Amino acid sequence: MKTPEWIVLAGSLLFIVYYRPWKSHDSKDMQGYLLSDRKMC
Repeated sequence: MKTPEWIVLAGSLLFIVYYRPWKSHDSKDMQGYLLSDRKMC
């Protein structure tokens, strides 16, 4: 792979890793974190 492809790949992986915790930073417990504070039923 060429350098621009590595940059896009690394950027995508970093976005995936950091977006989820940032998006759910206000969850109060593990259940809320995993479900993004939504209910199953």
